[in-house]
Amino acid sequence: MNANHAAWMADFSARAKALHRHLVLPEGRDGRTLEAAAQLRSQGICEVTLLGAPESIAQRARSLGRDLGDCAILDPETAELTAELAGEFWELRRAKGITEQLALEAVQDPLWFGGMMVRKGLVDGFVAGALNTTGETVRACLQTLGPAPGIKTVSSSMYMIPNGTNEANGILTFTDAGVVQYPTAEQLADIAFAAARDRRRIVGDEPRVAFLSHSTRGSAEGGSVEKMREALARFRRLAPEIAADGELQADAAIV
Repeated sequence: MNANHAAWMADFSARAKALHRHLVLPEGRDGRTLEAAAQLRSQGICEVTLLGAPESIAQRARSLGRDLGDCAILDPETAELTAELAGEFWELRRAKGITEQLALEAVQDPLWFGGMMVRKGLVDGFVAGALNTTGETVRACLQTLGPAPGIKTVSSSMYMIPNGTNEANGILTFTDAGVVQYPTAEQLADIAFAAARDRRRIVGDEPRVAFLSHSTRGSAEGGSVEKMREALARFRRLAPEIAADGELQADAAIV
């Protein structure tokens, strides 16, 4: 990481601290999760609630030499909050045929418990994926939270900081790399719109969007090329204020 990126990370941490958010980490039995919780609290970045058996989590943290400080620990199987969250989850999903017993069993899973904590406003967000697959994590979010207002296609983005770049901000957003397997042109436009909106909040700059292909502006033809051209046209209608281009090969897009 070069000096510019280190400066950006410091700015990102400062912005996070200023927000005074509260995160729940459902995978409390995972060592990496405990190390992250300890760092978040020691740096004062946010409040943290861990999910899992308190004694087991405390013992695991001691074995790692990590001080969890004032992190709250809740066990979804025994917490007083579980019955309340289960009742709300049943109301939310009863039209889908879920019973009260199934709602209780679902909320006893840390992913669903964490999602319902966010829905109820007890925490601001949750982070998972160390022990659970992307599919399991997304499913819990969909059933407890649903998509954000204005978002039709649930997708994912990753932020990558290449080594060796001298640009003031060489951070790249790649989307969708984990959720939508065979997106349509309409979905591609929706995915790009969501990624651009989030980049403004997370990275803090003005997004520039490239629709990637094996073709650069007509150097090849085919169904996938046509799909990217259509996606670009749809995106420009969705967000005419955002600079966008396509279809582009990756090297051309980066330059």
